[in-house]
Amino acid sequence: MSRTAYLASLVVLQLALMSEVTPQVAEFIRVHAAILHAWDAPTAMLRMAVAGIAMLGATIVLAAPGLAFLRHHQRGGLRFLGLPSWAVCCAVAGALLFVLAFVAPHVFAFLAGAGVGTWAAVEQSVRDAAIAMMAGGAVGAELLRRSVAPPHLLQECMPIRHVHVEVVHPDDLRTRAV
Repeated sequence: MSRTAYLASLVVLQLALMSEVTPQVAEFIRVHAAILHAWDAPTAMLRMAVAGIAMLGATIVLAAPGLAFLRHHQRGGLRFLGLPSWAVCCAVAGALLFVLAFVAPHVFAFLAGAGVGTWAAVEQSVRDAAIAMMAGGAVGAELLRRSVAPPHLLQECMPIRHVHVEVVHPDDLRTRAV
């Protein structure tokens, strides 16, 4: 259950980064690059190169939840077992808060406007806090992941393997073990 919730929170985080954070990062890079404001060609080329490096770095950071999701999909349940539970809870709670931030205006509209003004004042702050909480939980979980899960958890996830050993040569050592 919590693995599914964590993977869903990674998807919500990826969507939140694409819809909320990417436009702000793109505007920041565009304004700070200001290639047209350069006084000569070498300065414009340098600013363009720096903007390209910033875009490359932002692309990697903004795609991190998707990459983590793909890694979990590739490795299966054993990858999840090494994640710290507090970080998973943080990521899932942030995802629930982010979804609540989009559902709340519709609920308030359905309830004939009760609390619409109050919600409008804090809506953006709640979404930003939810994104920060999801990102912190996901980064903490992925960075602090233990490489080996506890043995009692591994026994539950690993299939039982039957080993068949038979010694046939030399004849005096011929044994059968199952």
